[in-house]
Amino acid sequence: MAYSRLDRGEAESIALADARGLPLIVDDKEARAVAAVNSVVHVGTAGVLLEACLRRRIDLGELEATLQDLTEVLWLSPAVVAEVLRLAREAGP
Repeated sequence: MAYSRLDRGEAESIALADARGLPLIVDDKEARAVAAVNSVVHVGTAGVLLEACLRRRIDLGELEATLQDLTEVLWLSPAVVAEVLRLAREAGP
């Protein structure tokens, strides 16, 4: 498995997800690239939040507020945020 310049935790998370055939929640761009190269299914935190909204675990307002909070602690592409909100709005109430 290629690890690139990942820190130990990211490398171990990818290896564990790969070994167990589990999806990986990861936001780091390089870690996502390594996961993809190793055919590890992965999703970012914004994707997890979208899934929670689609499953009605949180409402649209909570999704919007949480995404705003998230952008204050990590960089999220404005395009990703817009797409997540678009998909949530399309899914309806």
